[in-house]
Parts: sequence; C-alpha cells; structure tokens
Amino acid sequence: MDKDLREKVIKEMMVDPVLFMKFNNAQMRAIKVIEKGSPLNIITFGNGTGKTHLMISLWSVIMFGTKHKALQGGIFKNWKYPKSARLCGPESILDDNGIIQRLMKRIFPVGMYNQQKNRRAYYSSGSTVTGWTWDVMTYNQDPEQASGETKGLLLYSEPPPYSLFTENIARTRAGGIIIAEMTPLFSCAWMKDEYIDQGELRNEKGEEIGKIEHITGDIWENCDENPGGKLSRRSIEIMLSQYSDEERELREKGEFGHLAGRIYKNYERNVHFINKIPEYHEADWRKKEYRLYNVMDPHDRKPFALGWYAVFRNGDILVIDEWPDTTMQMFHKIKDCSLVTKDYIQLIKTKEKQIGKVADVRIIDPNFGNAPTFNSVTTIKQDLYNEGKSIGYPLVYQDPPDDLENGHLEVKSYIGDVKKGIRPKIYVLDNCLNHDFGLSHYCWKEKEVMRGGDDKPDLLYKDFADLVRYLILSKPRYREQLKPQVLWTPKTHGSYRGA
Repeated sequence: MDKDLREKVIKEMMVDPVLFMKFNNAQMRAIKVIEKGSPLNIITFGNGTGKTHLMISLWSVIMFGTKHKALQGGIFKNWKYPKSARLCGPESILDDNGIIQRLMKRIFPVGMYNQQKNRRAYYSSGSTVTGWTWDVMTYNQDPEQASGETKGLLLYSEPPPYSLFTENIARTRAGGIIIAEMTPLFSCAWMKDEYIDQGELRNEKGEEIGKIEHITGDIWENCDENPGGKLSRRSIEIMLSQYSDEERELREKGEFGHLAGRIYKNYERNVHFINKIPEYHEADWRKKEYRLYNVMDPHDRKPFALGWYAVFRNGDILVIDEWPDTTMQMFHKIKDCSLVTKDYIQLIKTKEKQIGKVADVRIIDPNFGNAPTFNSVTTIKQDLYNEGKSIGYPLVYQDPPDDLENGHLEVKSYIGDVKKGIRPKIYVLDNCLNHDFGLSHYCWKEKEVMRGGDDKPDLLYKDFADLVRYLILSKPRYREQLKPQVLWTPKTHGSYRGA
C-alpha cells in the first residue's frame, strides 16, 4: 500500500472505524436480526465469539453511522427513538482498562465523543457531536437509581441483575431498543424463563408490545477457518480445555446452564403438556369415573401450592387443576400472600365445584402440614378440618411418605422416557402452568453450590414438583365403587352343577 493510500485509509478509519470490520457468521446473524428493531434483543454467544465487540460496534453505528455495507438497514439507518442510551455491566469491565473502554477507543470515531467520570472510578456519562447522550450503571448499583430519564437504547454486557433489568425496561416508555449480550453459564435463569421462552414482551394489560429476539452463536464461528473468524483452532482448543466437560459445552455454545442439574430430564413439554383430555380417557372423564386427588403444600408467607389430579382406571395421572392458577402470576414470582385457612377452604370448595367432583383423597406436606399455623396451637391439618367443618366442607388431609430420593425415582418412572419407548403415565393439562414449569425446571441449585461439599444442596422450583412427588409416593390408584353383593340363587346364577 503506497503512502497516500495508507494515509487515506487511516483517516477513513478515524472517522468510520466500523467500515473495515469483518464480522463472523454469528455476528452477522445478530446484525440481521437487530436491524429489524424488535424491542428486546438477547445475544447468548459462547466465550470468544465476539459478543461485546459486536454490541459496542452496533452502539457506534447507531450513534455515528457507517458506510459498512452490512449495516445500512433498519435501525442502523433510521433511528426513531430518543437519542439517549444507558450502558450497564459489572464494574470490573467498565474501568479505564476494562474491555468496554478499550473497545470504545477502537470503535468510536476519534474526536466525536467525550466522557465524564462524575466522581466515580469509571466513566459514568458521555455525549456525542451527533446529539446522543448516555449514562452508565454498574450491576451493584441500587436499581432505584435507574429511574428518571427516558432512554431510547439500553445496553447490557454480561448477565444483568433481574431487578435492574426490569426497572430499566420502564425507561423505554417512549419506545426503544434493548441489546443484551452474555455467556449466561449458571446465572440469569430468569432471562430464559421469563423472556426468551415467552418470545414476546407484554405491557401491564397483557397486550403484546413487541417480539423478543434471541440470537445464539458458538465460539467455532469465530475460528479463523470460517468467514470473519479471528481465533485459531489451537487457541480455541486450549481455552476450552481449561473447563470441565459440562462447563466446556456451556462456554463453547453460550447456553444457559441453570437447568444442568434438572431432576426430571425426561419431562418434555411437547409430550407431557397437553391441551385436552386424551381421547382414551374422554368417556371416563365425562362420567366422572376417575379418582380425584388433591395435594397441598402449605407455606407461611408464600401462597399454598395446590394441585388436583385425576387417576384413571389404567393408572394414568392427569394434572387437571392448580392454584395459584392462570388468573395470577406464576407461583415462583409471588413473594407473599394474605389468605388464611378459611380462604383456602373456600378456594378449594370453589375449585372442586368447577371440576364437578369432590376430592376422594387429600394429601398434605407432612412437615408444614403438621406445624402450628397462624399463631395457633393447632396444626394446619387440624384447622383445615375444624374450620372446614364449620362451613360444611371439612377437609381431611393425610400425610404421604417423605422420601426424596425414592420420590424422585418414582416420579421419573411415571414421566417415562419417550426416547426409549417408555410411555409416560402422567400428563399436565395446559391450564396448569405451575406444574409444567415445576416439572421442567426442578433442579439442584447451581453447580457451584454442590461443588462446595454441601451434603444437602438446595433444590429450585420445588413446590409443584413436591406436590407430584407426594402424590406418587402415596401410590395413587383408581378404585371403582364397590357393587352391591348379590347372593347366589338359582334365579340369578342358574343351576349349580357341582362335582
């Protein structure tokens, strides 16, 4: 390259650093998706795939523009929201020598922006000659500090805290775009459960307000053997060799690992979660020829978890109803509940009236069910009976076995294994969202906890999974109503021909 051309290129790069960039396949997929302008864009790339570099590049393009051919569409060319941004990340990556500042110096046009620290250890605000402003929040700041100014662009580097993320969403009240990049590993489970899996954002009225985009990518897409790749195969292999097999895959592919310790791995939504009574059981369902079980898991502050189960003559179990139900938040999001014993009795009575059948068998958590309740010397079981009797609906609950390991094995046998041709014996109707969530998410707490040598690692999302465990440990079965005994007579049975 001659001197004049070299100087021209350098001058061009100072004004438009993005122009000469080569993006790998994963980054190109993200660009095509994000340019559409969906309100929430979640990038989960494996380590070393270029996710942070991509986010800072897109931020630069939105604020300053570029002549790069791949970045001429949608929001990159026509920004219609407030020119105010917020960058959020761990403080460790925001300091002067952190990855964010290093990338900004490389990717933002020289002389077209300025930053201020405002008595912080990192640059906490900035502005551009193109009319943009931004502020910076760390993940250890109080989420209440996120309130205030409307934002048009929210950026997250690495998994954010739930409270900060939800508080920030309100800042895009005038419309805006959120771009979050991360390698989630064993954190940020709520991001997948409450956003990615839902696929759409909804307002307080439940109305859809935009699509949630999820872009995935693995480290091999940034291998120099592929278009736009920058890492050698050897360097990738060396990096991945430092991790355990389980963590290696998560870091390689950028997948969520919060369910790596799932208890019921064979529970599959497309198999066990159904939208109607199976045809095989329709006649018995209409005639109420099934045995109805009601299982309760009481709590002191959170709501009681309640489930209703129909057991058919072939032993199949159908989860037919639950509380909290679809009129409420998901159970794991509810922090407190003001209902007392009489309220629960009335709730159960109403539910069973809707079902059209009073429960034949009632089962309760043998631990909390036998504990004193509501500043009383009586137990929850006793109160459910006594107070129920006073309104003509006495509830008699029995204790199930409370064996965790055998309970897990028994439930697994009912879930079956469709890949091995083992037919499931339990199914969940689609109005029972908490049962579906519980059976699909019930897991040991994060792997790091178990590595610490704790003899009894915690279980997550256990309440509705516990209901199913208590039910199955109680050996649920269909029991036909006994027919009146008919004595033998020649008239009823014909003549008897003995030996």
